[in-house]
Amino acid sequence: MNTDLLFKYRKFWNKYHPTYRKKDGMVEDPMVLPKSKEPVELPLMERVEVLQDALNFMEEGIMILNGKGEMVYCSQGLIELLQIDEDGWSQGSKDGIGDSFHCLLMDPKGFFQGLEDRLSKGKDSSLECRLKDGRYLQCQIRHHQGEGMEYQILRFKDVTRQKDYSHLLWESRRIHKLLLDHIPDALVVEEGMRCLYANHSAARLFGYHSPQKMIGKDLGQCLTEESRKRYLGSQGEGRDGGNAGSPFELVVKGEDRSRWVEVTNYSYPCDNRLKLTILKDVTEEKLNRDLWERIQKNEEALAKKNMQERLSSEFYSNLSHDLKTPVNVISIIGKMLKSQQGNLNSSVKRYVEILENNCQRLIKIVNESILLDRVENECLNIRRQPCKMIELLEEITQSIIPYAEEKGIQVIFDTNAEECIVETDANLIERVLLNLLSNSLKFTPEGGNILVSVEVSKEELTILVQDSGVGIQKDELPFIFDRYRRASNSKDHRGNGIGLYIAKKFVEVLGGGIDVSSERGRGSIFKVILPLGEGDVFPMEVEGNT
Repeated sequence: MNTDLLFKYRKFWNKYHPTYRKKDGMVEDPMVLPKSKEPVELPLMERVEVLQDALNFMEEGIMILNGKGEMVYCSQGLIELLQIDEDGWSQGSKDGIGDSFHCLLMDPKGFFQGLEDRLSKGKDSSLECRLKDGRYLQCQIRHHQGEGMEYQILRFKDVTRQKDYSHLLWESRRIHKLLLDHIPDALVVEEGMRCLYANHSAARLFGYHSPQKMIGKDLGQCLTEESRKRYLGSQGEGRDGGNAGSPFELVVKGEDRSRWVEVTNYSYPCDNRLKLTILKDVTEEKLNRDLWERIQKNEEALAKKNMQERLSSEFYSNLSHDLKTPVNVISIIGKMLKSQQGNLNSSVKRYVEILENNCQRLIKIVNESILLDRVENECLNIRRQPCKMIELLEEITQSIIPYAEEKGIQVIFDTNAEECIVETDANLIERVLLNLLSNSLKFTPEGGNILVSVEVSKEELTILVQDSGVGIQKDELPFIFDRYRRASNSKDHRGNGIGLYIAKKFVEVLGGGIDVSSERGRGSIFKVILPLGEGDVFPMEVEGNT
């Protein structure tokens, strides 16, 4: 008989044999008699009772099968474990184990097939079964060979809690893996820059199709040379018990472009050779930071330039006002001298004419400078009133005909409406059209022509000034309305580059727009569009007027 159980449950023996508890302070083994005494044997029935009591005291359930597969013993622990009455057991059915046990199993067929397979092999083994109430039992099988008899001892243990803990642990690991695989930051476990684990973000960062492709790879191959040296220099950081090292930046090489990453290292407390490396892609942040720095520098430079331009504008504005009075005085003196031409010789007359012409030029420059200052400071005094636009535009066009005839240039005025009354500022309209006509006269050669056409619709009034001049280069068209901007072909002509700028500002003040189309050697077309309101009228349409 196996005495291990008897030694384990020694208190049962002490209960039944108090005379054998101690002798001279030493505990005597009731199964091993002292050599100095005669052998003492317990009665057989008493030994059986003690063994049965010990087996019933165990939490695990014990079942013993004979060589025929019949149940010859079932412990009280198994009855309590299965939560059935002892009378519910019936021997000799279902492979000798009992119909009651068979009915408790979730999958009795699978359990008994597995049990039969293990019993036939004659080796110690184990298997699990599940009860219908949801609990899991582990069945350990041990073969015992007696004197002419063979027994199988089945020990049943409730492992439901262990299974629950195992399932919770598995579920926790699954959730943690899911989180690690899908967090935006790249996670890498490495040993000496050799990758042992990587999540999906790390695979994307380093240019691999899957994390498995990174296993065993040298991470240094994906870094620039400078970043590799910096990373190797950080190997000593974050080594004390899982603490993090100081974050630092590296550059990861990519197929399309390199990526900036912020790296933080953590060491494993159990193994300092392993490191958990967290890599955060900061490329966009760095680009935004660099962009923000450039924007700040540009804003500072722009503010400085605007300050310089404002000071320059104020200087020229003050200078224009200061020059206006003396220039007007000189102009008046010139006119007084011209009125005395009968008393002047030819040389003096020529000088007086030159004086008057240059005074007019100075007055024009001074007036344009003052006007420019008003435009930029939005100090224009706009006076809107009903205006006969067709009549006004035709008069302005006819006013330049004498100058055009001197150059041999033909001027044509055309309109699709007899009249159009618009509430606008006639002075601004006059300045706009005169600037455009002056520009066309300046760049149209002798024998050329200038066409001013007016098109009226219900929504807008369009003024087209078309000439057959030298035209404007294509790359200069986007800047032709800029202040002080002059075309490359205007070096031989006088001007300060603010005429078209002022014309554009006036049109915008009136709520309209201006545009130009031109081709070098084929002339230019300036297009002014003015919106019409509900109070504007255009009584009738005509075929044309020249």
